[in-house]
Amino acid sequence: MDQEKIFYISISVSSIIIILLSAYTVYTDYMSRQSVVIYVLDPNKGLSGYPHTLVYRYNGSTVLYVGVENNLYSDAEVVIVVKIAGGGDVWRYGEEPCPAPIVYERKLSLEKGSKILFPLRLSINRLRVSDRFATYSELLVEGSVIDLEYYGIELGEDFRLVIELWKDGRFTGQWLNIWLKVIYRAV
Repeated sequence: MDQEKIFYISISVSSIIIILLSAYTVYTDYMSRQSVVIYVLDPNKGLSGYPHTLVYRYNGSTVLYVGVENNLYSDAEVVIVVKIAGGGDVWRYGEEPCPAPIVYERKLSLEKGSKILFPLRLSINRLRVSDRFATYSELLVEGSVIDLEYYGIELGEDFRLVIELWKDGRFTGQWLNIWLKVIYRAV
């Protein structure tokens, strides 16, 4: 009779463990879907044609599309923050926001399950040229004038356009960057 009791207790404990593991799995799956996601598309709204170089007087402007998806089971208020960072700038990616100053931000209200795709226009605003050599440039990011020299970025040097997602005044850990370069081609 003792062996029969041990058998039933073992079955009961095993059943409880299986139920708890199942509940934990369902809960973690539910929580993993609770997020707001950002992504960037190229000028053709694809994934492979990102611009790398803006050439003054040739292709001095482009547009990227920033997408935001609300996978929360509630409405969300988020802010998309755009920054310019030098090619050598380093920070704890995903753990803390890029320390560069904000050059553009856009506040969005998202209903649960909704998506928003908006354009982010970039263009060379002005180039200082002497003796057919350019020394610095200004970049327009959605109309905001960005003096690349101010950010320590020289003409022809790679820099990053950093796009971050903020929610409730806090950095979410989600960020993307697009490598760019501004060059001058004499006509």
